[in-house]
Amino acid sequence: MNLVLRLLLIIGSFTAAVSVIQRIRRAKLQIDEAVFWVCFFLALIIIALFPDIIYFLSSLSGTQSPANMLYLIIIAVLIIKIFSMSLQISVLNSKITRLIQDEALKHAQIGTDNSVKIHTEDQAVRMLEDDMVSATETKGNAGFETEKNIKKADYTDDKNKI
Repeated sequence: MNLVLRLLLIIGSFTAAVSVIQRIRRAKLQIDEAVFWVCFFLALIIIALFPDIIYFLSSLSGTQSPANMLYLIIIAVLIIKIFSMSLQISVLNSKITRLIQDEALKHAQIGTDNSVKIHTEDQAVRMLEDDMVSATETKGNAGFETEKNIKKADYTDDKNKI
């Protein structure tokens, strides 16, 4: 590994580790995620400071250059991290779906309109989703309507003064 690559690796890893630590302080990154990234960057700094490690791994694996071995290691670690994050997203999506279903069932049991009877869980989920969409649309339109009504009231007041 040449000196330029080693210096870039040290500077880049150090800068990224500092950035991760700052994001923890600002509560923009969870600690368990930050531990992975700090350890990853520290490992890169150690590899840059002690290049014999990467030379040994390169000769052991049969790669042609230590830089290729370094890139191979980085890509492998990042693929593992992406897979791990994909699993977490899948679990969170399942939890969100279950929460929506639970809320829909609660909503169906309580009932906003006594004349409406819900027979299936799918109907309850659709009702809850419709309520959520209409609430979002109402919230978005409420500001516009209020502004429109204020302008109309101002115009009416001005007209009455004349």
